[in-house]
Amino acid sequence: MRKKTVSDLDFALEPSSKTIGFRLDPDAHRILMDRATRLGISPHELARDYVFEALTDQENRAAARVDLAEILGLARKLRGDVATAAEAMLVACGGYTPEKARAWGEKTFT
Repeated sequence: MRKKTVSDLDFALEPSSKTIGFRLDPDAHRILMDRATRLGISPHELARDYVFEALTDQENRAAARVDLAEILGLARKLRGDVATAAEAMLVACGGYTPEKARAWGEKTFT
C-alpha cells in the first residue's frame, strides 16, 4: 500500500468550487453594493451571479437565436396563409379573377 503524501492530503481537502477575486473601481463597487442591498443579498453573491450569467450568456443567446428563427419561419408561413385566404375571398366574394387576386396578394404580402 502506498503511503499518503502531503499533496494527496491537499487534494482531498480541496473544495469542489474555486475562489476567484478581483478589484472594482469605486463607482462599480458602489453600484454593486446598492444593487445587492436592494436585492437583499450579499455583494459577493451578486458578483458571483453576474459572473455566472456572463459565462452562460453565450448559450442563452444561441438558444434565443434558434427560437427566433423558428418564430420567423412561423410568421412567414402565417403571412402566406393569410395571403392565400385573402386571395380566395377576393375571388369568391370580390369579383376578382384568380390572377388578379394573386397579383394583389403578392403586392400586398411581399
